[in-house]
Amino acid sequence: MKSWGKTPLADQETLNARKLAHERFDRIWKWEILSRSDAYSMLAWHLGLGEDECHMATMNRDDLKKVIFLMEKQFEFEKVLAEWEDFKQCKN
Repeated sequence: MKSWGKTPLADQETLNARKLAHERFDRIWKWEILSRSDAYSMLAWHLGLGEDECHMATMNRDDLKKVIFLMEKQFEFEKVLAEWEDFKQCKN
């Protein structure tokens, strides 16, 4: 088990999931599909987390697997993105 700063202790499988989730998810803002802030807002909304709780380093393995699944399934991502955009419109 390893930890760093405020990052919780995690086994190797969780550490690997964090790395893969970051690799997949970071494409959204690095490829300028969404801003980094909007990407994390959308992800927090999708996972039912507060925006201040949406950090790969503190997610449990189940949430990390949801991130990986979402990013690997383009159709699923496009569906969630459209739903999030609708949600944002309703908030304003």
